[in-house]
Amino acid sequence: AYRTLTALNLRWAPPASQGRRIVRYRLFMSSPDGGGVFAEIYSGPETSFTKASLTTGQTYRFRVSAINDIGEGPPSEVRETAACVSPSLPSGIRVASRDELHIRIRWDAPQADGGC
Repeated sequence: AYRTLTALNLRWAPPASQGRRIVRYRLFMSSPDGGGVFAEIYSGPETSFTKASLTTGQTYRFRVSAINDIGEGPPSEVRETAACVSPSLPSGIRVASRDELHIRIRWDAPQADGGC
């Protein structure tokens, strides 16, 4: 699984076997301004999906359900997660060395990488 500033790769495990083959999964998402309403964003046989075009730092809610030849099972528990947040700025920017043709600059890594 991975996440970027604007995308999340979501993965889930198949439910315990009840003697029936899973035909497909339905993945639902509730956006921060969605009022708690879940909309389907994926339907298919895979157990992973990458949701792109997310807003950096916003928390999204997801749930998944499985479908077999009898029908659709209950949705999973809701999982909240966010695409990465913007990293903090680097600090300690300084000239490490210089000559007539070059300047070498160094800096300290940001304290927070944004979660990616």
